[in-house]
Amino acid sequence: MIHFVLLISRQGKVRLTKWYSPYSQKERSKEDNELEILEIIQYFVETLHRYFGNVCELDLIFHFHKVYYILDEILIAGELQESSKKAIHRLIAAHDSIVETAKVESNTVSSIIAQVTD
Repeated sequence: MIHFVLLISRQGKVRLTKWYSPYSQKERSKEDNELEILEIIQYFVETLHRYFGNVCELDLIFHFHKVYYILDEILIAGELQESSKKAIHRLIAAHDSIVETAKVESNTVSSIIAQVTD
């Protein structure tokens, strides 16, 4: 089980944290199966690379909500939810499509309201 996810830049700045269980600071320094953790990290990074192109620290900073969404599609409550890369990419693409549709509809409704109130 994954208890937390931390993404830290090369300069030592924390860019993403997600805790799945309450732990004291001393307990947070312990880990489970290191090989499993490394595999999940690799999977997460590959997913980010595919989504952002060549993912960089700025992608994590400026698109943190998308990074959290991707992480939530991969892990739930610290457990690997989905191991299929194709399924993850389909879910992310569907989510992006829904968001874009909502933006277009929102803009349309806003313009109609603006026309009516003028």
